[in-house]
Amino acid sequence: MHSSSTGEASIDAKVAYWREFGFDVALTDQGLTTTLPTGVVAFSPATDEDEQTLWHFTKGLGPLSNMYVSTGKAALSLFRVAAGVDPTALRTALPSGVTLIGEGDRIDLPTGDDFRPANYLAANIDGLELFTLPPSAETETAVPSEAEPVMPGNPMTRYSLQGHLPELEAAALETKPLLGNVALAGQATVIYAPPGSGKTLLTIWLLMEAIRSRRVLGGNVIYMNADDSSSGVADKMRLLEEVGAHMLVPGLLGFSAGKLLELMRDMVKTNKCRGVVIVVDTLKKVVDTMSKGDSATFGGVVRECVAQGATFIGLGHTRKNPSPTGKLVHGGTTDLLEDADAACILTPLNIRTGDGDKVVQFLSIKRRGDNVDEAFAYAEGGTASYDELMASVRRVDPDKLDHFVVEAEERTDEPVVEVVISCIAEGVVQKMALADAVGRRAKISNRAAIKVIERYQGDDPTQHRWTYSVGERGAKLYRLFPT
Repeated sequence: MHSSSTGEASIDAKVAYWREFGFDVALTDQGLTTTLPTGVVAFSPATDEDEQTLWHFTKGLGPLSNMYVSTGKAALSLFRVAAGVDPTALRTALPSGVTLIGEGDRIDLPTGDDFRPANYLAANIDGLELFTLPPSAETETAVPSEAEPVMPGNPMTRYSLQGHLPELEAAALETKPLLGNVALAGQATVIYAPPGSGKTLLTIWLLMEAIRSRRVLGGNVIYMNADDSSSGVADKMRLLEEVGAHMLVPGLLGFSAGKLLELMRDMVKTNKCRGVVIVVDTLKKVVDTMSKGDSATFGGVVRECVAQGATFIGLGHTRKNPSPTGKLVHGGTTDLLEDADAACILTPLNIRTGDGDKVVQFLSIKRRGDNVDEAFAYAEGGTASYDELMASVRRVDPDKLDHFVVEAEERTDEPVVEVVISCIAEGVVQKMALADAVGRRAKISNRAAIKVIERYQGDDPTQHRWTYSVGERGAKLYRLFPT
């Protein structure tokens, strides 16, 4: 009965459809009509706003219509009504702008392109949703005296998402790890980094890992490489092509950085965003990050893509000068940062692995989810090829990261440690006098000297470099371990 055809069905087929549905159909010069039988009503809203109001009204009472038909002249929501429902009470309870068509009233039935049997969820009259008006509906639906009545024709309601929840749920992506735990799917993430910190290397490494682990399909990954040499483009394209990802390069195949915003808008317009991962390397090639207007416009389009299920990852630069506390600071205005769901700074750590590899860490400065400050190590220079450099990338376990920090401190402290040992051996053993002597000889502050003295003090010769005893008035007196 539910033919997949729409306007192509013959008039005889349409008559047969509606008769099988349970209507007594009449064919006139204007088309098909029927008289509503006992127990069937139709609600007809006058405008789109009234249609939204009707949807809210019927949902509040329980059922939503499973038989919505349009004739070009009117939109009708068909229901069965429970026995004993008073038509007068029903008309009184309906929102203004909605007309009740009841028993004995004539309605037009869809013909032409309006005949859409594939969209009709009821097979016959008995399958229509049952509408039951509570006895107190007249008082329940009345607006309380202290509240203003619903304002009809509010121009904002035309953009209301009321009634569109299924579409929103279909477009939404679960915010789960995508680029490791640094960037989450379904979010906009901005990664800032100083030059030479490995942001491109690690982004591509994480993308390839995500594709190989089936967190994203390669065909949905669009990597815009606007900050590379011709040989660099070839190196990276060879890697991305292995996993089926796309690369866009300004100047090649007619693409330009200026087209990116237009293409993203087209994705939104044609509903082609869901599951797509857009990576921009780097942001300054497509937007003036120092311009609040440009950044706000670009960020707005990014948000539209993300709202439809895309993931956006933008790579940017940090400022040349760090903050007064020595921390790296994101470049540009705050507009892109404010529009993003998450942001981090890829920070080189002043430590090395046992192999001498460079260690960097993604440090979050904004997050809306379970983003993690992951650390990575990779070979710095001296590799035979980009493939070898990519192969050197590995995650750093947080426990090992702490160990590398200790090793780095030990390497940095070693010259000062030698000065402390010399001073103690010469008989400078009282803590404050020792700190003063070490500071002068090592050319560091007394405070820094005390930190080194305390870092290596203890009772275990295998772990510490010296120990101490407490003398008169609580003074700490240091001594070296026997050799």
